[in-house]
Amino acid sequence: MMLPVASGVDDIEVAFSEPAQLVLKLVAVVILFSVALDVRVEDLRRIARRPWAVLLGVAAQFVVLPLVTVLIVRVLEVQGSIALGMILVACCPAGKLSNLLTLRSHGDTALSVSLTLVSNLVSLGTLALAFPVWVALDPRAEALLTDLDLPVRDVLIEVVLIVGLPLALGVLVGARAPRWAERVQLPLSRVGLYALLLLVAASLVANAGMLRDHLGTVFALVLLHDAAAFAVGYLVARGAGVAEPGRRALTFEVGVRNAGLALVLVFEFFGGLGGMALVVAWWSVWDIVMGLALARWWRSRPTGRRDVVPAGAERD
Repeated sequence: MMLPVASGVDDIEVAFSEPAQLVLKLVAVVILFSVALDVRVEDLRRIARRPWAVLLGVAAQFVVLPLVTVLIVRVLEVQGSIALGMILVACCPAGKLSNLLTLRSHGDTALSVSLTLVSNLVSLGTLALAFPVWVALDPRAEALLTDLDLPVRDVLIEVVLIVGLPLALGVLVGARAPRWAERVQLPLSRVGLYALLLLVAASLVANAGMLRDHLGTVFALVLLHDAAAFAVGYLVARGAGVAEPGRRALTFEVGVRNAGLALVLVFEFFGGLGGMALVVAWWSVWDIVMGLALARWWRSRPTGRRDVVPAGAERD
């Protein structure tokens, strides 16, 4: 059942200037740095006290979601570059927005903060090493990846620089200057999010003519894929007997991906490949819309216990 995607999407390269790519990297660093500023010693202890919940979240994000993604691209016979973009998003860590959405929906925000940190650390390996493994399960994506000759070592180095260093620096700053970290964490995360959206919008506008024939189908796929990601988080948590606040936390941890990091990789190592760029760009926008809508709906529904709120978090 092949989707009606206009031919040639695998041959399109989305234009994105070198200065814009540099800004995109800085935005990704700011977002990851703001994630780490939220981490406290108590959060690290909480991870040690609740290893089953953390392992469950990691398994849902980096095993179940990529597997579901591969099933989607195989069943729908998605074209190679689009499949690559969907699998790349599935291999990315949780985004910072997941913590805010969990807080707004009266979920277990302490678990959310812990899972965001762990998923970003785990992604140091999954993006460079697991991504080609999942791609190998889809013939179209594998053929395209083989032609591109992805330099795994370079991807690993890039991920360490963009993810590992900002996380380490943020944790260090948060430990040494916790009051300053609490003051700047939310503004920094918002600046990063708004800057990412502006970059995505500018790129789509600049390449609108070239991408016009593919927007409808890619948007439909992103709609399906994003809904599947949120569903994976909730159903895995429910199947494991996690309480409702924890279910909401896992839902957002799996459903909200770091699209900024994915975009960096698309332009750095895939030359702005059309299908990949389109998927990641649309995902970064729709993910926010979907997350906010779900958080708003959950906000009016009881969880069965009082919310767990991390230090420094405030209610709207």
